Amino acid sequence: LAVIGSLQAEPPAGEPNRWPLPDAGAERVWQELAPMFASDRGVMFELYNEPGVAASAAGWQKWLDGGPVTYGQGDTCTAVGVQQLIDEIRSEGADNVIVVPAASGEQSLAGIPQVTDPASPLDPQFAYGIHYPSLDRGISAWNAEFGAMSASAPVIVTEWDSNSTSANCLPTTPTQASLLLDYLAVKRIGMVGFAFDLPGTIITDWSYA
Repeated sequence: LAVIGSLQAEPPAGEPNRWPLPDAGAERVWQELAPMFASDRGVMFELYNEPGVAASAAGWQKWLDGGPVTYGQGDTCTAVGVQQLIDEIRSEGADNVIVVPAASGEQSLAGIPQVTDPASPLDPQFAYGIHYPSLDRGISAWNAEFGAMSASAPVIVTEWDSNSTSANCLPTTPTQASLLLDYLAVKRIGMVGFAFDLPGTIITDWSYA
C-alpha cells in the first residue's frame, strides 16, 4: 500500500473557510512533513486539496505562481504557487512522488501550465490529481478534463465515489460508473475510493462534530 498525505485547509480541518489556494501556512506544513517522509517511496504528497480557482488562464497563473486571491464574500489571501511548494519539498531532500492537484476543485487539468521537478527535470516524479469525474458528462468531458493529459503524464483520481448520499448518485450511476472504471483502466489512470469520513458510506455513524 502507498499513503497519500493530502494537505487540507477547510472547515473539517479547523479552517473557518475553505481557502482556494495554498498560502504560507501550506509552505510551512511541507517544510515539516517533507523531510519527515523523505525518500519513503510508500508516501506520496498531494500538495493541496481541491484548488478553488478556475481552469482558465488567470486561474492557472495564480495556481502556478501565487499572489493575492479574492474569494467567498470578499475575503482575500496571498497564495503560494504550486511550483514554489514543489521547489520547497525538493529543497528538503524529499524525492517522493508529488500529486499535483488540478484546478476547478481538482476536477480539470485542461490548460494546465508546465511545472518542473528540480530533483528530476527529465523524469518528473509527479502524478496529476483529479477528484470526482462527472458521471453525467461522459467520455468527451473526461477526455478534455484529464484523459488527454494521461497520454503524457501519470494521472490519478484521488477522490471518487457514487453512493446514496452523494449528488453523484444518478439513475444511470451503475452503467456510467462501470463505463468510467473501464475508461480509467484503458487510460491507465489510477483511482482511490472515498471515503471513511463521508456519512452513510464506510462508517455509517461518522460525523465531523
